[in-house]
Amino acid sequence: MKLDRRQFIALGIGGTVGAACRYVVDPARPNMVAHISGLCALVRGQSRSGGLDLLMLNGSNAGLDQHFPRLMTSPANVPDDLQSAMQTTTFLGQTYAFWDLDGYEVTISPTKSGRLSAVSMPRKRVMTEKTPKEDMFGDVSWIPHMSRLTPGGRVDMNPICLAPDPTPIVAGRVLFTYGELSSIFPLAPADFKKIEFAFNPPPAAGSYQQALADAQLLQQLPGGAVTFTLTPFKPGKPQRQIKLVTGALGTGALHVLLTNMPKAKPPDCRNGDEVVQTLHHFSAYYGLLDDKKVKMPNMPVPKYVGGAPLQCKSTDEFIRCPPIIF
Repeated sequence: MKLDRRQFIALGIGGTVGAACRYVVDPARPNMVAHISGLCALVRGQSRSGGLDLLMLNGSNAGLDQHFPRLMTSPANVPDDLQSAMQTTTFLGQTYAFWDLDGYEVTISPTKSGRLSAVSMPRKRVMTEKTPKEDMFGDVSWIPHMSRLTPGGRVDMNPICLAPDPTPIVAGRVLFTYGELSSIFPLAPADFKKIEFAFNPPPAAGSYQQALADAQLLQQLPGGAVTFTLTPFKPGKPQRQIKLVTGALGTGALHVLLTNMPKAKPPDCRNGDEVVQTLHHFSAYYGLLDDKKVKMPNMPVPKYVGGAPLQCKSTDEFIRCPPIIF
């Protein structure tokens, strides 16, 4: 399967994260940086892992185009099992290895003692700030939060999503037991750190308007290698293990991408920019809520309201699909 330009840019390669972030992760020691993009929910508090569960939604089940949950990295990080990956050459001439996570729960080893926390910032964000100043790049508040969209801020999950088999709602699930969570903004095809979205209709708690970021998780690694174990939700698929390394000397960062995007197809721009300015896919996230405990009078979705331009282009534009925090 060929990785296309839409998927590559949507991952935010070379994305923006501020130097102002106070990471506990030591960049001189082995570490993993996971960029999370697409139709994904980050679940804390009620997670299976005790840290953070990444739920990659089944787009078809939510009435959307089929989405493809994947783990991606540079082939240089794959020492043993490159033949099991599906390789593709991007439009920039760089090759990426990727694995299909559809139907799998993914655990990561070796692990270490620690906790899941938000990255430390030099100051607390003033919530009237709608786009990040330089000292606010990385703050997790730029990632959409379900608690700001529901009545009373309740985020009770549908029990199916946390069950051993979360299908058909969830296509793939990745468990993180520790790490530091931060936000990151894609650099293309628009300057998303300067673009404001407002949720419409307004949530019960009031107006929710700001720039919307992707998620990034950093983990300090005990050594220079890490293994992703893919365990199928249902019998019939084999368990798989994918070993990745940080580099020839076992130091520095291992960059991986966890993305859940549909196949590329040029947006239909005949009706103007609305197709890329209203993020209709966002309504799929409400299907993760326990409808017996959380009653949604409406389902607010992000709509472009200003900042840097966001226009429909049938040549290389894609429809933004940011993740959400539960």
